[in-house]
Amino acid sequence: MSRPPWDDDVRLLLDLGGALDAASAVPTRIADIGRAAFVWRTVDAELAELTFDSATDAAGRPGGADPGGEAEAGGEAGSAGGERDTLPDGALAGTRASVARLRAMTFTASDLTIELEVADDGLVGQVVPAQPGLIELRSRDGAAAQAAEADAVGWFVLRPRPTGTFQLHVRLSGTDRREIVTEWFVL
Repeated sequence: MSRPPWDDDVRLLLDLGGALDAASAVPTRIADIGRAAFVWRTVDAELAELTFDSATDAAGRPGGADPGGEAEAGGEAGSAGGERDTLPDGALAGTRASVARLRAMTFTASDLTIELEVADDGLVGQVVPAQPGLIELRSRDGAAAQAAEADAVGWFVLRPRPTGTFQLHVRLSGTDRREIVTEWFVL
């Protein structure tokens, strides 16, 4: 006669625990479907696309560098007359020794712009045209990592500076009550 597989309580409890763990594991496909459904909660929000990022200039060079010193319009940087401002010893006037540690980004929707400056200590932004609202910085999982109120002139501050991949979710509360989400961006 063979012995039953559960001849003691410890083995029975281990087998039951394993069965419960297997039953409670959510299959990857089901988790992906749930995440996709969660994204649809903002389907009516208007998308604001990234139209400017100082981390890359118009030519796609990192840091927005302009190695030739030429302005984007094809002219030379300097005075309004197109000539360089120089000091008597030939040095350029108004040049900096180091690059500013500020990143500027612009997101544009149909009739609304979100200006964002990324500094060492946080994010400072403005909704243009000016209007109050709630600004949420959302991470990839959809959770609000930070939130701030935009004041009557559209200004908001999010501190401390986050790192990772995010999007802004803007809920306007003025006369134009609508929602805008930005493209995903990396900080």
